[in-house]
Amino acid sequence: MSVDVVEKLYESKEMDYFSLERQIFKNKIQEKGVKILDIGCGTGSLGNYFIRTQDAIVYGVEINRKVAEIAQENLTKVIYGNIELIDLPDDFTEFDYIIFGDVVEHLVDPFSLLEKVRQRLKQNGRIIITVPNIRYWKTLKQLVFFNRWDYASWGILDYTHLRFFTLPSIVSNLTMHNVIAAESNYVIQDRSISHYINKATLGLFKSFLATHLLVVITK
Repeated sequence: MSVDVVEKLYESKEMDYFSLERQIFKNKIQEKGVKILDIGCGTGSLGNYFIRTQDAIVYGVEINRKVAEIAQENLTKVIYGNIELIDLPDDFTEFDYIIFGDVVEHLVDPFSLLEKVRQRLKQNGRIIITVPNIRYWKTLKQLVFFNRWDYASWGILDYTHLRFFTLPSIVSNLTMHNVIAAESNYVIQDRSISHYINKATLGLFKSFLATHLLVVITK
């Protein structure tokens, strides 16, 4: 299989980039024995958590070949490739959950893809999405006070990001593509400084304190 230009962008990423386990997904998926599809599964560390602790069946899709080979040791089944270019196998269906953990912002046409993969859900299944919050105060500080918009190897200004979102903007973009968000919220890390500031200010500044945004779509 030839490697497309998008895949090449991820060849230089460090392994830590592919091994994140975001707590928000653990909080959202509590049932045992569920079937999960993790788009951009990385090394499979998050999916393996669900396999070990909740007897889940976890399939994955990963754009980096070497990382996909590692994920195959951790998940039920993994395919390598760019999710926007490949066709999912017939058995990649009837999922209780489909995870897009910091993936949507990397996609050329994310909203068409979301509608396509939504057909792979069970009835009442859920797609859980997280994306970076461009309104996060540290990003705005650099732009407003220092006239800086510096891309990095990862984070909110990851050089592989093609899109940037606020919570209203991602919800409205979904709506324009006839996809209705069943839930949307800000993600602030527990017991962080931002967490305590948010509580002290009664949530008035949560859109600046959240590093990420959460959106849930149902079938």
